[in-house]
Amino acid sequence: MAFIKQTINETMDVWEKCYKSDFVQELAKGTLPFEKFKFYIIQDSIYLKQYARVYAMAMYRSTTLKDLQVFYNILSFVTDGESAVRLNYLNQFGITDDDIELMQATKVNRNYTDYMLSIAENNDIPEILMAVLPCMIGYCYVFTEVVKNHSNIKKSPYWALIDDYANDEYIKSCEFWAHYADKKCDCLPVKRQEKLKEIFRQASLHELYFWEMVFEKESV
Repeated sequence: MAFIKQTINETMDVWEKCYKSDFVQELAKGTLPFEKFKFYIIQDSIYLKQYARVYAMAMYRSTTLKDLQVFYNILSFVTDGESAVRLNYLNQFGITDDDIELMQATKVNRNYTDYMLSIAENNDIPEILMAVLPCMIGYCYVFTEVVKNHSNIKKSPYWALIDDYANDEYIKSCEFWAHYADKKCDCLPVKRQEKLKEIFRQASLHELYFWEMVFEKESV
């Protein structure tokens, strides 16, 4: 079994909790309170800036043109694709990118980005991949499950966000990134692979905490 598929399978218990979280379920039903969605978009916008820095650090550590191209490709998606959807929502809220720069990340948000940045600062390409992949592929899993299990999902006021991670183009991109990660990790020693799996699981847990954060006391 390919390394990434095996790693995902071993972490699926966390991803299923992500899908079953109150935030995702209410988002899917269209019943998520507006203020909670606004809070999420703001925090995710703050998160994406740090997330992009992780990719910039990966590009710095890259030693081949292929690695540079892959990380540049993903970074472009983060800064152009994901940010565009959130910018549209922020505009609806009357919030600008400049406003976001002045806003504070929650502790849950900081813990997540600090974890990824620490991995990027102290490790190599395979470890960085394991720290960032749960966000990319995890979102794909969560929102394709949402689309699969909610027949009227396109009527949700949050459809633009859902579709961003459940459309065919994004699914194909995730498959490409997973295949790339397999090539970087499949032939590594077992001891290092176990370390990589643990990084993947920890990053997945941070994803879960991010979903759950929306309904925590500090959120609103």
